[in-house]
Amino acid sequence: MFKPALALPNSDRGAVLRGEFRHPAIFAQSAPLVQDSYVVPGSASNYGAAATLNVGGASNDEALVQFDLTQLPAGTTSASSPKATLILFVTKLNAAGTVNFSTANGAWTESGVNGASGTPVPLAAVASGVAI
Repeated sequence: MFKPALALPNSDRGAVLRGEFRHPAIFAQSAPLVQDSYVVPGSASNYGAAATLNVGGASNDEALVQFDLTQLPAGTTSASSPKATLILFVTKLNAAGTVNFSTANGAWTESGVNGASGTPVPLAAVASGVAI
């Protein structure tokens, strides 16, 4: 089962994000969030049980989210999907800034990921410098 993850790394401002992934097939489809966490680079603390995802700030927090794509129609591929939309809701913003969205390069678990265990390094940028 393929479960992509998005890393939301290193905004220079603090933000708390929540989101969902939507895939527009013939009829709109939703892919449920199955894991989320954030990490503080260099820290062995795990934030998988946190109610929010922190991004940026003084400690350069990085958020990870993962969706279950098995509920999408059989045969759905990135080539057959002209658009997918990720909707995030900012619940607290210390100061305006930007965030980057990337796919992650490795597996991780909500209860095990931390900033000292080798956070999945962002691979291809999906969007960079998105204003918040």
